[in-house]
Amino acid sequence: MDFRIDYEDDLDLALALLIECAKKDPRIVADPAPWAKVTALNDSTVTVTLRAWTNPDGYIDTRFDLIKVVKEAFQGAGLTFAFPQQVAVETRPWSAPPKDRQTAAKRSIAIGPAAQGVQSKDGEAARSTPARPVNAASRGAGQRSSRPRR
Repeated sequence: MDFRIDYEDDLDLALALLIECAKKDPRIVADPAPWAKVTALNDSTVTVTLRAWTNPDGYIDTRFDLIKVVKEAFQGAGLTFAFPQQVAVETRPWSAPPKDRQTAAKRSIAIGPAAQGVQSKDGEAARSTPARPVNAASRGAGQRSSRPRR
C-alpha cells in the first residue's frame, strides 16, 4: 500500500508507524514480516510503501482497515498527506512572435511558398495546399508500389 506524505515529514517516523500499524492488526501474518520503505520521490510528495501479508479471504477488508488505521496514525503523529502543488513562474510578459521573423526563417530554410517569394494580397507568404500522398494512379508505368502484393 502506498501513502504519499509531505517532503517535510519525518520519514523514519512514517516507516515505523507503517510497521506498527501492520503488526497491531491480528489478520497480518508474522512471517513474512511487514515491510515498509521509501519507494518514490514525486513532484510534491514522498511515497512510503507498506507490504504486509494476510489471508487471501480477508485481503480486501484488511487492506481497507489498514488504510484507515495508517491515516489516523499519521495524523496523530503530525504527519501530513501532501496534495499536488504547482507553482506558476512568469519570467517576462508574453507577446506574439513577429510574423516577419517567421517568414524570413521559412525563406532561409526553404519551406513552402515563402521560399519561392510568393506573396498574398496582404504581403504575407501565400499558403500552399498540402501535398497528397502518391497513389498507384499517379505513378509512372515503370514504378513499383512499396506495398507487398497479396
